[in-house]
Amino acid sequence: MGSGCHVIPQTRREFGLYPYIYRTLVETMNEGTATIDFDGRILYCNSRFTELRRMPPQAIIGTSICLFISPENEITFKVLLENGIDKGEIKLLAEGEISLPVYLFISSLKTRESPNAWCLVVTYLAEQKKNEEEIQSLANIVKSSNDAIITQSFDGIIISWNKRAEQVFGYSAK
Repeated sequence: MGSGCHVIPQTRREFGLYPYIYRTLVETMNEGTATIDFDGRILYCNSRFTELRRMPPQAIIGTSICLFISPENEITFKVLLENGIDKGEIKLLAEGEISLPVYLFISSLKTRESPNAWCLVVTYLAEQKKNEEEIQSLANIVKSSNDAIITQSFDGIIISWNKRAEQVFGYSAK
């Protein structure tokens, strides 16, 4: 490994950079993060989490995470917490009771001082949901079209065709 790439700190001074690097990573990531204690009280959240909630950090930190979970997802959320490390899709409430689709990853932070604490990573799914709806809409158009539509791979292999193509060319998809 004589490349000169050092991944292990060479001096005590370099160890002092780790909290700064970690904090920068957490504050600049595209996902919302929060840590909660055994009562569900939010101890910390990054700026993306506050953007999703549409509230300043001082209005979030110290409050219960349960205030931000859509009522229809409270049981799902509690099950995710009980599993310690888990993930799932739920709805997060933003200011004004707006419901946001999110993917939630939960990781237990059990320590001797805090037997039940968790780290939450929240990925906002609105763009993904919008793309899925567009794809479904396009698929519906293709299926219901009166034109023969055939899809091919880049190397010319037919992947699929609609009902009209079956009628025109006489081949069945089955």
